[in-house]
Formats: sequence, structure tokens, C-alpha cells
Amino acid sequence: MTSKLTVREKLGFGVADVGASLTYIAINTWLFYFLVNIVGLQPLLAGTAFVLGRVFDAITDPVMGVLSDRLKPKLGRKPFILWGSVPLGISFALLWLVPDASQTVKFLLSSFLFLLFSLLYTVVQMPYMALIPELAESYDERTSLSSYRAAFGTFASLFAVALPPIIVSFISPGDLVQSRPVAWLVMGVLFGVVTSMSYLVMAFSTKEPKRIEVSLPSSSYLGEYVSAFKIYGFPQMFFLFIVVTMGLMITNSILPFFLESNLRISGGDQSIVLGTLFIVAIVVFPLWNIAAARFGKRASLNVGLVIYAISLFLLAWFTPPGDISAFLIVTTIVAGVG
Repeated sequence: MTSKLTVREKLGFGVADVGASLTYIAINTWLFYFLVNIVGLQPLLAGTAFVLGRVFDAITDPVMGVLSDRLKPKLGRKPFILWGSVPLGISFALLWLVPDASQTVKFLLSSFLFLLFSLLYTVVQMPYMALIPELAESYDERTSLSSYRAAFGTFASLFAVALPPIIVSFISPGDLVQSRPVAWLVMGVLFGVVTSMSYLVMAFSTKEPKRIEVSLPSSSYLGEYVSAFKIYGFPQMFFLFIVVTMGLMITNSILPFFLESNLRISGGDQSIVLGTLFIVAIVVFPLWNIAAARFGKRASLNVGLVIYAISLFLLAWFTPPGDISAFLIVTTIVAGVG
């Protein structure tokens, strides 16, 4: 019989996902907009910098997983979180600090800062995620612990999409596209501080269980990476995850441009639209859990994707431009459900 985690322990562990989701969603939603409209980087260069960071992240994640697993048990995983949380917050703030320079300098600096953030995010986040099965040994406990983490992450995602234009507009009133760069830097610093604090709170409030030293097979990194694709069902899940994640990331990055340039919605009003999207998603989250339990995860996923696709079609082709309309709100609600 495994010991159950207390509510306090679950809250202490889950709070770190505030930093994880806050930075991840803010970057997916606002960094491309910032690089193009505020920094003045050409869209192709801004997109290239963005893709480089994400590809680098995909490469370093499994490397960090292998490194974290193969450390001596007495070191554990928490040192990565303790020593990496503050640099991670600083690197996020630096993403929103790009000097007025040539296109080449802006591109190189933006790429470097995004690569730096991606590396530090991996160093902190991978050991954090690896703690879940070590803290909760049973299936039900892992589900419960992950639910606490997801709850923190969902609310942080809401703030990540809705708060940046509010903070920027407060410091630099007027059109978002003409806002001062310092306003974005202030947002980056605030989010960076919250990110570092959330990981530190988790590290100091969560007691890492002792790891039993086992003899791991000697194999190359490439061999371990390839072996994962031999697991039944993993290749299908891997490529499904890649396709869905890319679709969501592209939508998130383009949405601020579309709301501003096509629908002519100001920065403050964008917060209302984006906030509604995530509030609805939070509200219907338990309903999708019930649907998945009753009809299966695959059926629920397919229905959700269809609903989301319909909402994007309605948004792109039938939403009238100008002020926030009833049609836009209804479409946003449908998107949130999807």
C-alpha cells in the first residue's frame, strides 16, 4: 500500500506549473507579435527565430531526461529546479529586451535569447515532470497529482494570454502595435519573477523521495531515443502530439495579428476575447473529462478538434470587423469548448 499525498503536498507540487504555463503560453501567443510589430523584425526572420527555439527545445528535452535519470540517486532532481529557476525567470525577461539595431543583429540576438530560454526551461521542467511518478507511485495518485498541476497551469494560461496586452496598455496607452518596448519588458520581468517564485516554492515545499540506485543499461543517447519508437502506440501518439501542438501554437501566434489587423480590435479588447476563450475552456474542462470516461478519449478528441476547427472557420470568414460583436463572443465560446 503506497502512502497518499496530502492536499498541501499536491498544492506545493502543482504550483510550479504556474511558471511553466505562464512562460510557455505567453511565448506562444505574444512573442511572435512582439518581434514583428514592436521589435520590427521581418516576419520571416521572426518566424525562423521562433522555429529554431522550438526545434532546439525538442532536441534538448530527451537529452535532459536521460541526464536526469542517470544522475546518482543522492543528487536527485530538485537541484536542477533550485539552481535553474532564477536563471529561467531572468531569461524569460530578456526575451522582451531587444535593442534598436540592424535586422541581422535583432535576429541573432532574438534567436540566442530564445535558445537560452529553451535550454533553461528544459533544465527545470524535465526534472519537475519526472518527479510525478516518484512522488505518486499508484495510478490514482498520479492522476490526482497531475490534476492539481493542470489546475494551476490552466489558470496560468488564462493570465498568460489576457494579461500582457493589459499590462502593456496600462504602461503605454494607445494602440498595442505602437506601444513602447519598455512596457513589454515590464511584463517580461513580472512574469519572470512569478515563474522563478513558483518553481522555488515547489522545490522548498516538496520533499523528494529517495531514489533507489539501479543498474541502468549502457546505451547511447541515440539508441535510447530510437528505442522509444519501438514501444507499441508511441509513434502514433508522438506524431499526433506534434501535429496538434503545431496547430495550436500556430493559431496562438497568429490570433493577435488577426484580431488587430483583420477585425480591428484594440489590445485591451483583445484581452476580453482571449480571456473569454480560456475561461470557457476552464469551465468545460470537467465536462470533457466526463465525456472521455464515457465515450473514450479518441472519440472525445475527435469531437473537440471538429468543434475547434469549425470555430476557427467561423472566426476567419464570418466574424464582422470592428468592435466586439455578439457573433465574435459566440464564436470565441465555441472555440473555448473545442
